Amino acid sequence: MAFIAVDIGNTNTKIALVEGEIKGIIRFNNYLSPAPDDCISTLRKEFGDPGYEGGIIASVVSSRTAIFHDLISRLTGVQPIVLDHTTDTGLEIRLESPETLGADRIANAVAAYTITGGKTVVVDFGSATTTTGVNEKGEIFCGTIMPGVDMMFQVLSEKTDRLPLLSLNGSIKGIGRDTKSSIISGIAYGTAGAVERVLREIEREMGRFETVITGGASDMIRDLLRVRHRHVRDLTIMGLKIIFERNRYESVKT
Repeated sequence: MAFIAVDIGNTNTKIALVEGEIKGIIRFNNYLSPAPDDCISTLRKEFGDPGYEGGIIASVVSSRTAIFHDLISRLTGVQPIVLDHTTDTGLEIRLESPETLGADRIANAVAAYTITGGKTVVVDFGSATTTTGVNEKGEIFCGTIMPGVDMMFQVLSEKTDRLPLLSLNGSIKGIGRDTKSSIISGIAYGTAGAVERVLREIEREMGRFETVITGGASDMIRDLLRVRHRHVRDLTIMGLKIIFERNRYESVKT
């Protein structure tokens, strides 16, 4: 049986068809995404009607959670699982405020821990650049949050008079030789350097671990990182697959 996995980020939404494995992923920009009825039509066109047993949502945008909850319910006839800190994931959350941990970071941690089988830190280069640490006991116990690459570009342009709004596209060609390349190299190398420092601090607390990176900017930043790592583009969807399969009988028919 198939199910739908939805990763709602601050900038983009990914909708995946999972049928034993991840069969396909559709991506929408949150500011350009179609109306729910059009979205259902798109899903049926792309994925067909494989006979859904339910769905699962990881969302960091509350206003969109309800929209996709209704969409999946209509598409599958089953209320989806909405991932949060109370969901049975196989990992324990040992943070002071577990309810504030983003669903995407939970899913990432589950996938990374499954991949590595031990101590791991996930670095997600998304709207925010985050790290999430999982110890050898399978406990999410530490992490960091800093502005993401696109946010840095945006704020730098908005808070200055003459600096242009740029983006991180393509390879980084060394230190800048003009204003545009200086902004790009500064943000790219600065992000990589900040992450390396954070990973060193985490290593002081938990010893050696494996690093797994993901997120929209990871394709551009990965080659700048001077730490060994695994790169998994759709780590959040992978985590949602694992969590749904663990909780598949928790879905409720509508």
